[in-house]
Amino acid sequence: MTNEDVHLTNPDQAFEFADETGIDALAVAIGTIHGFYKSKPNIRLGLLEKIAQKVAIPLVLHGGSGTPDTDVRKAISVGIAKVNICTELVAAFADTFVNEHDEQDFRYNVPGVFTKPRAAAMKLVEQKIRLFAGL
Repeated sequence: MTNEDVHLTNPDQAFEFADETGIDALAVAIGTIHGFYKSKPNIRLGLLEKIAQKVAIPLVLHGGSGTPDTDVRKAISVGIAKVNICTELVAAFADTFVNEHDEQDFRYNVPGVFTKPRAAAMKLVEQKIRLFAGL
């Protein structure tokens, strides 16, 4: 690893940690970030492959929100078993809520206040399930 990669997961240390702790899953640092990317991500899928070769437990991808679909599919194909997408999910719900709030009669529609935001979040979840399953 280069000096700029010192914050990334070391495959040998990942093996030792998983072996010594008996954990059920391991979140790996391969260049993804929490929240949305502010620039083009530099995701180290080769590093993920090395980690997956050494660690026999499911791996977790933190920072799945905004990660390119092709990278997510590749990550899943080499060992990622859980992808965190909270930022995207919250954004789908909140953006729709804000857009709905801007509509003229929104404040009088108390029973339906969360109908469209919930539908937007569900649509995102359906899309992600299809992506993660390779459909």
